This record gives sequence, structure tokens and C-alpha cells, in this order.
Amino acid sequence: MVLKLHKYQGAGNDFILLDNRAGLYKPTALQIRRWCDRHFGIGADGFIELGLFPGADYEMAYYNADGLPGSMCGNGARCTAHFARSLGLCTHQATFQAYDGLHQARFNGDGTISITMGLADAPEPFGKAFLLDTGSPHYVVKTAALDTLHVKEEGQRIRYSERFREDGINVNFIELTPNGLRMRTYERGVEDETLSCGTGTVAAAIVFYRLRQLAGKQDITVQAPGGTLLVQLEQQDGCFPQPILRGPAEAVFVAEVVLL
Repeated sequence: MVLKLHKYQGAGNDFILLDNRAGLYKPTALQIRRWCDRHFGIGADGFIELGLFPGADYEMAYYNADGLPGSMCGNGARCTAHFARSLGLCTHQATFQAYDGLHQARFNGDGTISITMGLADAPEPFGKAFLLDTGSPHYVVKTAALDTLHVKEEGQRIRYSERFREDGINVNFIELTPNGLRMRTYERGVEDETLSCGTGTVAAAIVFYRLRQLAGKQDITVQAPGGTLLVQLEQQDGCFPQPILRGPAEAVFVAEVVLL
């Protein structure tokens, strides 16, 4: 059997996508790990199955690079929307099912894609950091030494601390700038620094919104090593009901994998 796998990237966060609408094959955790391996496979931060879902244009099922089911992935959602449009499932916009429910995707005139994210509560102070869930759990802490920070080492220390060891957490380091913020992320499931993280970008923007004591609807620019993302936020009744994540998504290549 031959599987056609599609490689995508969104702001440097890369994924392997499979059109599995027919449900003909279910990859194992071991296969996903091998495909995501950067030395012995295709190489990716995660794996996504595109399937069917009643009342939606498609379903996105996300798996971490370790082969285990993941939660919501904002950059992966934009890549999946791009893939779905290439398959003829949508044109200018789409409704899709993800780990945390239904989302909307919109294709913008500048080539970017906007994704509606789920309800996010106000960030919870945790020492000098903040905890919040934007579809995936995040730890956000401000630093003045973003460029010299050992993200993998420091991220592992926090992710495997007693508080977070069992369920894991994504660790985001942010540096405030006059026009927005810069960030670097350690992702659970990848267990390393990634070039960007969609749900982490939303979490970082929410923390920025709080630290800057902003009000009303705000467009916050976030610069990650892999590119620039835009987050639209508006706080209502102490929470952020529907953040919008906007950024690029690009098809990289198609691979045919022979299953022995």
C-alpha cells in the first residue's frame, strides 16, 4: 500500500498531513514517530489527519511528533485549511472540527489564513509566569534575554517539574517590544524548541494584553523565530471568547510512503 503524505509549514512550524476522508488506513503511533523523525523520516513537529465530520467541511485530528494524540494546534489548523482548499473542500472560508470543537478558517487576500480559536480564560499568575489554556496548556514567562536563552534546557526543566510532569505543558518565553512581542517556545510532544507555536502565540498575546493593561479589540503582532503572526483579541467578562490567529501556511512537498 502506498500513502501520499503532504508536508506543510506555517511560520516554521511543520506538519505531515494525510487525506484520510475514506478512512482506509490508520497510522500507528510508531509510524507517526518515524515519519516525524528529522533524521530517519520526513521530519515534522506533528502529524495531522484530515477526515470528515457531520456539519463541517472537514475534521482535523492532530498528533504530536511522539505519535500521541495532541490538542488544538493553531499553526497546524492553518496548514490543514490550506490543504482542505487544495482538495476542493472549501474556497474562501471553512468550518472544521478539532480537538476542542468547531472552528472557522478564513482565507485572506494577502495569502494568510485566519483561524478562530476557542474560549480562553484570563491568565492565571504562577510565580513570575502565567498559566492559561488556549486549546493547549501554556506556561508564559517574560524574559529580558530571549536571544541567549537556552530554550530547550529551560523549557524541559519547567515541563518536567513536579507540577507539570504528568500532563506536560508548553513553555513560552516572551520579550515585550514597543509594537508587540517576540517569543520562543518549547513544545511538549516535540520535547524541543519549535520555530513557532500557534496556541502559544495566542497565549503570549493574551499575557501581553494583560501586562500592557490593554482594553477593547486589539491586534497584537507576535514575532517567532519562524515568522510573524497576528492575534486579534478582545476581553469580555474577564475572558477572551474568540481570539483570531492570522498567519501564513505553505505546502512544501508531497511524499509517497510504501507500507511494507
